[in-house]
Amino acid sequence: PLDTPLSELYFRPEPVFAQEGGYFRTRKQSQKYHLDQRFPAAKPADTLRVFIIGASAAMGFPLEGFFGPNQLLPLGLAAAAPGRSYEVVNVSGYGFAAYRLVPLVEEILDYQPDAIIALTGNNEFLERRFQDQSFLLRSLERLRLYRLLAGLVSAARGEAAEVRWEEYEVAPLVRERVIQNYQKNLEQIAGLCAARSTPLILLTVPVNLKDYRPLGDSRAAPEQQRAIDQALRAGELDQAQAMLQPLLENFPDDAWLLYEQAWLFHLRAAAEGEEELNRRAAELFAAAREHDPRPVRALAAMNQAVRSLGR
Repeated sequence: PLDTPLSELYFRPEPVFAQEGGYFRTRKQSQKYHLDQRFPAAKPADTLRVFIIGASAAMGFPLEGFFGPNQLLPLGLAAAAPGRSYEVVNVSGYGFAAYRLVPLVEEILDYQPDAIIALTGNNEFLERRFQDQSFLLRSLERLRLYRLLAGLVSAARGEAAEVRWEEYEVAPLVRERVIQNYQKNLEQIAGLCAARSTPLILLTVPVNLKDYRPLGDSRAAPEQQRAIDQALRAGELDQAQAMLQPLLENFPDDAWLLYEQAWLFHLRAAAEGEEELNRRAAELFAAAREHDPRPVRALAAMNQAVRSLGR
């Protein structure tokens, strides 16, 4: 598509693994983002070889070095189906969005995988890949030669290879484009696996709704935020509600206000034993995630895309 970002059209990093004798091992240059692992170049007979792709969550961060899926999954497989050998290689990358997984899948399909497990969607808004563009630049990007040259320049500078952690508020149009490209990248991964008859296991993304505050700015003034927080922590729920109500009437889509209102309902449910309040709290926690101007958690549309592709 003409609106596909250049980084997604031309992002082709160096391979993660290089052969050392009879093994493939994570290249030293790749260890900035990937775990240091190795596996036999020739897959042993009667061995099930599974690759995991995603970001730090798929690694098992922060315990990826000792208790990550690549350590635990072989134990579970051996317990469930003894009598075989199991290799689990985790090719997830710190901060990786779904578009960075496409070339990973292209690479690991050459390593005789019996299955690929994909858990992705946490980091789709991490990098500022969608910039506001002038009419001239948008027109130039319609020219194949321009896109090719721009991609070569980016690759020569090494720009696409770096994960750029950035904090920025995401405009609605950008949010929609990110979700669309996330879905396209999932479909591309599925197509690559299908072409090689390699099973693909898609995982929906776990999201912490209750214990993770929205990161974007609120329309409530800092002193109002402090007062509401203090009232909730002190259990003064009526006072907190009195402060929240007029603010929510003026700013009904404010993620921080929705989050605080969710906590208020959650605390009332605990005090009054009213399950309906907990249901309403869950809806508000989810709404706060959806409206966060600086999203760092997978949105509902992303898990919907995973389920749709799985079907």
